[in-house]
Amino acid sequence: MNSTCSNDLFARNLQQFQTRFPQLYNLCAAEIEAVSAVPEPEVTLSAARNGMVTAQCHGIAMHSAYDPRKEAARDVATSIEKATRSSVLVQLGFGLGYHALAAVAACPALPLIIVEPSLHRIITAMQNVDLSPLFAHPNLMLCPGSNTAAVIALLEQQGITNCLFITKPSLQTHCPGFFSGLWNLIQRNKDKYNTNRRTLQKFSGLWFRNMCRNTEQLAYCDGITRFKNCLGGTIPAVVVAAGPTLDTRIELLQQLQHTCFIICVDTALRALLRHNITPHCIILCDPQYYNARHIEGLSAPDSILVTESAAYPSVFRFNCREIVLCSSMFPLGAYIERQIGSKGALGTGGSVSASAWDFARYCGASEILLLGLDLGFPQKKTHTKGSTFEEKTFSVSTRTNPAETSLTNVLYGPLTLKKTDYTGRELLSDRRMELYAWWFESKCAEFPEVRTFTASSSSLAIPGIVPATPDDLARFLNPEKTFDTSLLSSPPDAESCRKQRIQDLQQALAKLVADLQELKQAITRADRACTSHATTLQDQQKVLAVLDETDRTLLHSPVKELLSLIFPDPENLQHEYAAISVPEEPAALKEWRISMAQSHILYTHVLAAINRWLKNFS
Repeated sequence: MNSTCSNDLFARNLQQFQTRFPQLYNLCAAEIEAVSAVPEPEVTLSAARNGMVTAQCHGIAMHSAYDPRKEAARDVATSIEKATRSSVLVQLGFGLGYHALAAVAACPALPLIIVEPSLHRIITAMQNVDLSPLFAHPNLMLCPGSNTAAVIALLEQQGITNCLFITKPSLQTHCPGFFSGLWNLIQRNKDKYNTNRRTLQKFSGLWFRNMCRNTEQLAYCDGITRFKNCLGGTIPAVVVAAGPTLDTRIELLQQLQHTCFIICVDTALRALLRHNITPHCIILCDPQYYNARHIEGLSAPDSILVTESAAYPSVFRFNCREIVLCSSMFPLGAYIERQIGSKGALGTGGSVSASAWDFARYCGASEILLLGLDLGFPQKKTHTKGSTFEEKTFSVSTRTNPAETSLTNVLYGPLTLKKTDYTGRELLSDRRMELYAWWFESKCAEFPEVRTFTASSSSLAIPGIVPATPDDLARFLNPEKTFDTSLLSSPPDAESCRKQRIQDLQQALAKLVADLQELKQAITRADRACTSHATTLQDQQKVLAVLDETDRTLLHSPVKELLSLIFPDPENLQHEYAAISVPEEPAALKEWRISMAQSHILYTHVLAAINRWLKNFS
């Protein structure tokens, strides 16, 4: 059975495909016409025991030889049972469409995303299986021939942690590299989300206090916007991190500081100053106290410090030429910047080195050289000599807990991975640095016009970043392109701009208080409504009307992001919901009581968050 079952079936499916996805059809019309005339390579069609069409690819059965539809329904049901709080279904691999049809039947209200890199595979399914219920699904998204970056972007838009992935290895044998690469990216994005969630839980209180104490810095400090494209694509940049290979490149850096724009991350500053190297800019974007320790006690009067408004307050007392701000990653800074103007956004890949690379790109560097960005432990070393990390390890060392113990814990911890450097040699790394490497890989692909080099072949090999050759280094050391530090000077109208920002900040803070007060009134009204003892249907409808209005107010409130910073984690909320106890009553009334108790818990936390903000700005 190697021919298609029915030209009429294919025509009907194709017509529905064209109606459902007209733009996609127009883009693929020529390819559809070409592939529909020939059988799909390596695919053998046959009749299952129940008479339906089944298939093999590379000799591996894609579907059951007995009842492919029933098997697909069972697979989908098993996946759904394992899922919690999923709001989007994602089918990885199309096969003959049986699993997608089963997903639509099982969850007709949920969006369905089908990821299938081979348009030929979709055509084969349309030639042999009635896909009418699938194309009739109102929330269907189809990704034929998509690259992994496009798929990840779509999943991120939907909320990757809200996705239920329906996978079956036999549906992916035609493009194993695509699907394995995509799954790795999915897992990385999930890891990133979980890391961010845990970080928020741990440090949200600190960030809140930092932002409240540093608000005035949004007016006093200029933004990085004045550096936009200041290098003009002609001056190369050097990003200096605190990896162990920096020790072997200090002499090179001493030469580069005269011909290139030197950007140093906070962790490497101490090591550079020890060798009398003054970076043009220092990047410190992490609000934690220990990041402030990296520059504590140091002085760089000729350097510009780039930080953000949520940095630990002592950072703003650092002795340097000037402190400038990038746009804040946190809600208060973002809210105020909408009123007084953006400071200039930098990418955040979990590592300050990521922000440093993006700052070099932002400034207009067409070539960037990385020093000390190892993302691993070459020769089983963790940091460059003289870095804060190394000095702290030795300063707290004792006879019973020597520095070697701390080093061993880092090198052979539970997150350790074995990767490779640029020469193919084994390199110890860990999952955290693997996420950083993925960020660099994705950004290098996003901005191919920016060529990125590494000064050490012993660093973690990252696609898109190549070891610098002697000819490459010669361009960075070109004496005819001496870096002109006047490019970093303050604009002549800096003082008048600062005065205007101070006025704008005062108005922004007044608006912040007004927005918080307005939201507080709405939430208080809703909280009173849900704690009222509404027992009749008429009273309950009045309560629901109040709650619906309040939810709309909250959804469109300009301060809702501020509340999220000091709001309980969803898992903690679920624990509070689970602890609700109501008296035994008729089922409908009991369900109402539980629903109102959950709303009361939610509104109580919202009010607490509002009051914490008001306490600092009223």
